Amino acid sequence: MSYWGCMWLVFLGSVNRANIFSIIYLCYVFIYLWHGLNIYYKPLPLILKYWNHLIVQNILIIVMKTGMQVIGCFYMTIIPMEYCGFIKLFGIGCVRNFEHSEYFDNLHKGIEICRVSKSEMAGVEWDAAIFFFLMIQRRVFCSYNFFHIVNDAKAQHVLSARGANILDELYATRIKKMKDDERKVRQAVETKLTKLVNNQKKLQGAYYKNNIVTHKMAIRSADYYMFDDNETDVEEQRSFKQRDEEDLTKRKRGRRNLISLFGDMVDSNMRTAVKKYWNTAPNRKGVTQRDEGGPYGFAERVIYFFKFIWAAMDVLIVSATEFLGRYTMTYDMVRDVLNKERRQLKEQTDYDVGVRVEGWWLPRASFEGLIKNSKLPRPRRPPKEMSSTDLPAIMKLMKALWVIIVARSDLLCYVCVIMNQIMQCQLITIPLSIMVYLWGMLSNPRPSKTFWIIMIGYVELVILLKCIFQFEMMPGNNRPNAKTEYGPLEIVNPFFPSKFMGLTTMNLYYIWEMFILMAIVIHRYYLTNIGLWSTVTTSILPHSLDGLYAMQGGELVKVAQNTPTGSTTDEYIVRSIKTSILDQILLSFKTIFFHYAISFRQFHQRLLMHVYQEASDYYTVMFFFDFCAFATITTLFPVFSEYEPKASVWTYVSTSVIPVRYVMVVFLHFICILIDRAIYLQRSLVLKLVYHFLHVAFVHIWMFVLIPNFINGRMAIEQPAIVAYYIFRCIYLLISAQQIRVGYPSRIWGFYCFHKCGIWNYVNIQGYLLIPFLFELRSSFDWMFTDTSMSIFDWFRMEDIYTSVFKVKCLRGIEDDLMGIPAVKKKLIYKCVYGISLLIFLIILIWFPVMVYSWGRVAGQSNRPSAATLKFQFGDAEPIYENKADLYALSHIEFEYIKQVYNAYDISKEFLYNYKHTDVEVLAFRTGGKTWMIRLDEKKRLLKIINGPHPLPVRMSCKVILPAREEQKVIDISAKKMMFPYSTSRSDAAKLIEGEEVEHPLKVRYLLPKFLKIEQRGKGNVVNVLMLPESDDDDHATGSRNVSFRSVLAAEQNGRVWWDISEETNDANYEAFLQKMPYGSAQSSHLVIFTFSDKIVHSFFSLATGGSIITFYTVFLYVVHGWSREIISKRLNMTWLYELSQADVVYALCKEVYICREAGMWDLEEVAAARVFFMMKSGETCFKLSRFHGIPYNPSTYKTLPTVPRRT
Repeated sequence: MSYWGCMWLVFLGSVNRANIFSIIYLCYVFIYLWHGLNIYYKPLPLILKYWNHLIVQNILIIVMKTGMQVIGCFYMTIIPMEYCGFIKLFGIGCVRNFEHSEYFDNLHKGIEICRVSKSEMAGVEWDAAIFFFLMIQRRVFCSYNFFHIVNDAKAQHVLSARGANILDELYATRIKKMKDDERKVRQAVETKLTKLVNNQKKLQGAYYKNNIVTHKMAIRSADYYMFDDNETDVEEQRSFKQRDEEDLTKRKRGRRNLISLFGDMVDSNMRTAVKKYWNTAPNRKGVTQRDEGGPYGFAERVIYFFKFIWAAMDVLIVSATEFLGRYTMTYDMVRDVLNKERRQLKEQTDYDVGVRVEGWWLPRASFEGLIKNSKLPRPRRPPKEMSSTDLPAIMKLMKALWVIIVARSDLLCYVCVIMNQIMQCQLITIPLSIMVYLWGMLSNPRPSKTFWIIMIGYVELVILLKCIFQFEMMPGNNRPNAKTEYGPLEIVNPFFPSKFMGLTTMNLYYIWEMFILMAIVIHRYYLTNIGLWSTVTTSILPHSLDGLYAMQGGELVKVAQNTPTGSTTDEYIVRSIKTSILDQILLSFKTIFFHYAISFRQFHQRLLMHVYQEASDYYTVMFFFDFCAFATITTLFPVFSEYEPKASVWTYVSTSVIPVRYVMVVFLHFICILIDRAIYLQRSLVLKLVYHFLHVAFVHIWMFVLIPNFINGRMAIEQPAIVAYYIFRCIYLLISAQQIRVGYPSRIWGFYCFHKCGIWNYVNIQGYLLIPFLFELRSSFDWMFTDTSMSIFDWFRMEDIYTSVFKVKCLRGIEDDLMGIPAVKKKLIYKCVYGISLLIFLIILIWFPVMVYSWGRVAGQSNRPSAATLKFQFGDAEPIYENKADLYALSHIEFEYIKQVYNAYDISKEFLYNYKHTDVEVLAFRTGGKTWMIRLDEKKRLLKIINGPHPLPVRMSCKVILPAREEQKVIDISAKKMMFPYSTSRSDAAKLIEGEEVEHPLKVRYLLPKFLKIEQRGKGNVVNVLMLPESDDDDHATGSRNVSFRSVLAAEQNGRVWWDISEETNDANYEAFLQKMPYGSAQSSHLVIFTFSDKIVHSFFSLATGGSIITFYTVFLYVVHGWSREIISKRLNMTWLYELSQADVVYALCKEVYICREAGMWDLEEVAAARVFFMMKSGETCFKLSRFHGIPYNPSTYKTLPTVPRRT
């Protein structure tokens, strides 16, 4: 550990300073990290020699940095600026760690000098720490304990490939057993169905030959005689049943048992449950009634409550430990075997004696050879040590966590590579991801030592290049690379080569590559310990037989034993042929090409042959992450295509304007899902491999070339949606590579929900059936890409039957897990848990619309206006007044004062108490408008209308703009009042238009709204409940105010006027309310309008609460009631299916169809399908034919059916 600690300290000391000395340190540390612990295989004097070189280099660097302080502190002012690059290269600067002095500041005053940043300055703090740890490690090399360390490394070297051999043998045994089981099941089905076909031919005779000539006739030809073997030939059905029982036993044992613990508490009490769990209670005969459920005191209840909590925690800890141990069981076994063999190697052999090749130590024999040739006596058996089974539960969990991290440390390396690519989005690190997806994950049976060595080398190269590009003299660091023609969004060009590659100045540039290096070093150390570092690779091609061979034409050719193979004389003729250097170069290239071509061919053969891999089905997980990526880009596409998204997918749908780019991208992803499904159904590894290569290339071009171009170079880490999309894609690619590496299983029938029977599978299959067109789409697609003899409609019928039978199987599994013993009254606590839960759920469903409608109005965010405009005009002429509002928000104290003003009026108070001060906005408009820019001819026309016999409308229009959440909403509130002919107001209006003075301003009643309500749906209404009726005779009040108009002649004296508009203040409403309210007292300079805005909630609830509550309530209740009635009441027609006594029989018959289809036995597939269709013709037939042997009444066996006469 001291060696690795010293190396990481040297690494940190080098990357934290950007100068030429850091490059020297990095070169040294990378050489040592490259070799790892293999440096121990060198002779000790050579190890010390190399280490002394590093120490001397460290001392020289300290001396040089100290000497350069003289230049940095005293001569920096006389160095020309042309040499600034060299100054920064060596990190020359003045490190002043002592107290401040004005002497150095006076030297630099008024002079332009080259200043080195703190990160580049050549300080000696890190160098001193490096020197200290280098000397400590040198003392370790010189200690006696180091010889034991070297011996341990030699023992690991001897066993470096032993773990791989053990794993290969174990996998070979498992694969052989799996293939034998599949072969037995297939043979049993084939034998049984062949026997049925032969019986059918014997019974039907000439009828079979003459009439069963089409596929549909073969399907309909089933009869009762096809089920005579149910009691005698059920080996295959028993195999399925036995496997299901084993799965159920594993589930029950794996729970150890949280459900049982709570079940015992529900059935009895907490005390009995705790005693039963800890196995401290006496046997059933010794348990008295008092022990079972007798009363006990409060103190004992508290004690057993804490004991019960501890038991539940222990269940969770044990379950988590067993879950983790399930994935490390194989590696634990290999580790135990290697520990035993390592101890045997050290005690029985002289393993440390080896040979040296070019200075490197190599063992003189393999482990088997050393054990076989050992002459040392076998030692006595060591005393039994403490086992891991004796550890506490929490320690077992911690150990299991550590073991799974170490055992799957290759995944840790891959995760570090993926996170590095996500966090930095650099082109230079893409080869690491490519190596992971196209080499590491595709290596069979595991990644080779070459892969990890090349990964280490490339990461070290990336860090070295990044360190070099931290210098300011490098391209992209000393100039902004501006793109001024594209505007301010691209001040720095994101596609400048060095920045696009990731070679630019940045803080902690090394951090993610350091994590990758640490993960790979940990993984290499684990592989060395477990004997997986050196894998013995063998060719998949057939081996040559023993015998005598001769070289002919560059190939080995077997010859007979008596064939002479050479001359028997002692005279030899040696001929030398002179060749050119070009021929030697071409021969070298040819040798190198053939070497790597053979290696690639062997890699491809091992990948597709699957000699040491157990086939598994990963399509479900692949589809899940592929669908997650598809859903992400479908719902959040604007993030992938715009720098700052201004719209959403919901905007596309609501406006019925869908971009072509969006359709193309989503359709391409959908096609990729279908292609992956087609390859899975065909089980073609070659097509999957080609698709995997293309997918890797497409994802990285899309993520790191196209998307940065769409979003103007923004990093993906700035957009969580892009990060999530890439993570889903990376997980998909990892699982896809794993699927290629292990191969497809021989049986891939059914949906992913059909692999096990339980409550989770039942919920999944129900959800799958609820999605519109999914069942039809999947079934038709599967029929298209699956080899079968069935027609598409028979295929749909078979899928429907299999789905229904599987749901029954899931329900039976749920019964086995949760239901109790028969003839026992349900306890009160049981009824409370299940009954109250169901009642609460139904009550929530009934009252859900009301709660949504109520909470949608109260909860949420304030939606106050962001802008407003007010406009007045006579008729259709140019508006006489148009102005924008000044917005003011009320404080909590001001709003409370308004409530006090209306405290005596219940209706008004009720309205105000529905809002908060954050929902109220004050719109203040200046009374003076702009100059009335009306044309002369239009002015004459307006005067003619005013003086004419027709009514003149006076219009008010107020536009309120709400803040944009998805799209900006504009609310238009308008009012119109009529001025009738031959009235004083019309004559006054004519005078005002001409710019003449009048005795009283022009008054228009109820034109200006004082209080506005902004609804959640984006509509505005005038509020009347905050105003009193104008007289006692009026029954209803109005929320509008009287307005006075007055014209003022413009200063230019060109006949133009501007209008001054004010609010009347001589009525009862003003005296009772408005003059007491903040901003309510009419001022000579403003018109004031109060807005009350309903809160807005999420778009889903806004959609629900935006319409009528009656409509929403009716639709919701009908949908939910129909769904609940379908589940609870309408299962009467399917009672015969849900109450089958032996659903396993029908389930096994359905599986026979898939077995025959996967085996390519098309004639037997028809027979198996005919049996299933005949059994499902009616409930009586299915009930009668699905009984197992042993039931007293079974008409299919013990009852002779009467002969039915044929109709004429």
